[in-house]
Amino acid sequence: MVNFRFSILNYYFLFILERNGVLHSKITIPLFLLLSSLFVTPVQAQPVPLSIKVTLDNGTRTENAKLYELNKEKFLDVSDLADFLAADIKWLPVSKKVILSLKGVRIELTYFGRTATINEQKVKMTSVCRLEKGDLYVPLSFIISRGFTKPVGLRIKFDESTKTLKIFQTPNISGVKTQQQEGLSQLILETQEKLYYETSLEAANKITVDIYKGVLDQDKKYTVPGNALVTNMNLIQKSNKVSWVIEVCPEFEYSVKVVDNPWRILVNIKKTGAQVCPPESEISASTQPASVAVVKAPPVTPELSPPPVVTPEIRSKPEPPKKVNTAKIRTIVIDPGHGGKDPGAIGQYGTKEKDVNLSLAFKLAQLLHEKTNLQVILTRKEDEFIPLAERTQIANLKKADLFVSIHCNSGLDRKASGFEIYFLSERATDMEAEAVANIENSVIDLEDRSAVTDKLKAILWSLTLNEFVNDSSELCSFVVGRVNEMDVDLLNRGVKQAGFYVLRGAKMPAVLVECAFLSNKREERLLNKGSFNDKIAKTIFNGIMDYIERKEQE
Repeated sequence: MVNFRFSILNYYFLFILERNGVLHSKITIPLFLLLSSLFVTPVQAQPVPLSIKVTLDNGTRTENAKLYELNKEKFLDVSDLADFLAADIKWLPVSKKVILSLKGVRIELTYFGRTATINEQKVKMTSVCRLEKGDLYVPLSFIISRGFTKPVGLRIKFDESTKTLKIFQTPNISGVKTQQQEGLSQLILETQEKLYYETSLEAANKITVDIYKGVLDQDKKYTVPGNALVTNMNLIQKSNKVSWVIEVCPEFEYSVKVVDNPWRILVNIKKTGAQVCPPESEISASTQPASVAVVKAPPVTPELSPPPVVTPEIRSKPEPPKKVNTAKIRTIVIDPGHGGKDPGAIGQYGTKEKDVNLSLAFKLAQLLHEKTNLQVILTRKEDEFIPLAERTQIANLKKADLFVSIHCNSGLDRKASGFEIYFLSERATDMEAEAVANIENSVIDLEDRSAVTDKLKAILWSLTLNEFVNDSSELCSFVVGRVNEMDVDLLNRGVKQAGFYVLRGAKMPAVLVECAFLSNKREERLLNKGSFNDKIAKTIFNGIMDYIERKEQE
């Protein structure tokens, strides 16, 4: 129903005219109603809140939230949308716009606009954004549309029956297969991209492969034929990784590797004992975040079972990949800078340095795993905050031979660009180097006071440690020597030195890499491309290998 507001001014105006004899009382009321109808102001329908649940972090976290219904259409408050997407939000009231920025994607919404702009591309909406009492409401139909989800790299669905808004990363694990022959089985995990993994043997018969930044398709069932070697299998989605848990018949050997064209993670399992386990007809891998339960399929008639397929990839004696053996350099620590409450630099399109650093660290670690026999340790494998002093402490406790801290640059000059690498020095190369160190060191403000006290002690103690300066400088030179080989237009800014807190106290050669500038729009876009990050990681890897080769010859 439409309500009306009647202007008291209209009534007062007519009352004065009547009192002064201008109007007769018999026509005052009809005239008042006529004038009031001309100044009718409809009361706008207010958004009606609807309680819903929102699943985040690939289904591992659930929050209570609200949708808003207006004229039978559902809307989401833009501030809530920014929170759910971990996006930065900027209000521009003069131009009547709201800007959301996340991971290199810029989304521009206009008050009462029917068109959104995503990375300078116009995207039509089926309904307009509504501004009510200072809050901007975005149509749910637009949020779950492909026009929105594809550029932001998410899957967003609304389940009407359960009143649940589901926000997932785009799946990058597409399937799992198995190949087998007598005494040998190979599990194949098909992926959409190269993913960093780590393996462990949790029990005598349980192999765990942790696939970082892996995302399962929650609408898909991952199933493989059972066999006499693999007795159970689970794919478990966690917030920052997928855990692939494989239970194997006792007495076995295994190896894991990555192959491309297309990307796959291969687990080769070879039986070494005489014990036989009853084969399962089928193994269904659970994809529930908090569950490891496996549902067994009913037995299959033997005559209908397809014969095992053996390809050249699977051999009775798997050939180990050729790796570089090193005698003097055995352990390297890779430090993805920032993390958790410390986002590092933030680009104009919302890219957070901490996310890029972690992605680059994974790529570099994967290359070192594949090409060398080095022990590779990461200071963090997820989005967590680690005080600066603890990072080199990890390297010292592990008795590492090299420490490499991965960062992205930022500056007030939006045109500044390029790749540079630093080693520790009490005197900065120049004012720019000192500014970069000051920015990276500012994270100390986020640490508690006890950590700061320990930090100052470490700084004073580190002044006596000069024996690694020459080696650190040499490692820097080898890395920048490979930058010009990259098949990309990236300025080589060379080797610099400055007083980075994260490098102080390291009892080994330590360097800090600034891969490119997030404050530069072009380089921010590049840092959001996997192909560019592959080249950066390969450049750092090649430089490290050149340094190791030199040291092995000494």
